[in-house]
Amino acid sequence: MNADAQQTDWLEHITDFAVNNGGAGCFINWPRENVRQYLAFHAGQNTLALVKDKGQIVALGTAIQCNPEEITAKWEWRGTNPFGKILVILDVVNTRKGGLTLLFLEMFKRWPAGSVERVVALRPNKVIELTPKYIQLAALKG
Repeated sequence: MNADAQQTDWLEHITDFAVNNGGAGCFINWPRENVRQYLAFHAGQNTLALVKDKGQIVALGTAIQCNPEEITAKWEWRGTNPFGKILVILDVVNTRKGGLTLLFLEMFKRWPAGSVERVVALRPNKVIELTPKYIQLAALKG
C-alpha cells in the first residue's frame, strides 16, 4: 500500500470514529464529508489529538491556539496561531472511561504549561473556562 492510500485509510478510520461516536456533543448533523475535511484540516496543522487503546481509537479532539479577541461562540475553521495566549479545545469525542484524561494529556504535550495563559472549551453558544479543577472533574467523568 502506498503512502497516499495509507493516509486515506487513516483519515477514513478517524472520520468513521468521529461520525459514529460524536453523539449529542460533536458533529451533529454534519455531512460525513465535512467531518472528514475538518479532521484533515486539523491533522494538517497538528491540532488533532487521538488516543488509542490496543490500536483502536477511543478519543479524539481538536484544539487551537489563539488570542482572546479571536474567540467567539460561533466558531469558524481557522488556523492555529502559535503566538496565541489561549488554547481552545473544540470538538471532543470519547468512548471510554479515562479517555478524556488521556486526551487532555496528549493535548498538553503539544501545549505544555506556560505555553498559553488560559485553556477554554468552545461549546454551542458559550465558552467554558477550563481550570485545572474543571479538567480534573471532567477527566473523572470521562
